[in-house]
Amino acid sequence: MERSNQPPKTECCREQGQVPEATEASGPNDLLEAYTGKLTVHARRTNGRFDFLGFEFYWRLSRRGRPLVQRRTARGRMRKSVAVFTEWISRSRHRKLPETMQTLARKYRGYWNYYGVRGNFKSLGQFFQQTRRILHKWLNRRSQRKSYTALGFERLLRRFQIPHPRIVEIVEKEPVPIRRDPVGVEAALDVLFGRNNHPPSRA
Repeated sequence: MERSNQPPKTECCREQGQVPEATEASGPNDLLEAYTGKLTVHARRTNGRFDFLGFEFYWRLSRRGRPLVQRRTARGRMRKSVAVFTEWISRSRHRKLPETMQTLARKYRGYWNYYGVRGNFKSLGQFFQQTRRILHKWLNRRSQRKSYTALGFERLLRRFQIPHPRIVEIVEKEPVPIRRDPVGVEAALDVLFGRNNHPPSRA
């Protein structure tokens, strides 16, 4: 039986309602190389908006009125992350409090490290506020435990040094204005993901 050397066909991320996951063998840059062609075509059909690796890429005008590409947490990924958090705290609420809070701190740090890119602070804040309310609710459902008031809950978070949202991305260069065409989209992705091996072609 002959084996095809052609790579598997992959539909556009938004059309499938999924985002390809990064693995140890294929990081974001590898996935970006594989999907750039489909993403640029899709970006033209959706007015420059598309989801990729948990982020929504979209256009924003600079102060000078020039288009810039920005990133924020994709809405679907945000809902999924909140649902996963809710399931975790509902199962873990009966564990010892220090253990639960240490795990919580690790979860937040991991989230900030991945989604803490420039321009995404509003989405980080939304995730933090939603999960804080869920955490407060489930901690107060612990059996034979005194409920936490709003002030007591804030003291609890400070006691265990729960990290707040923060931007971790370091960008050496200022954002570069780009054109609203496939070449411009590829140039933006080069800047965002550090793809400097091949300079974008000129129209």
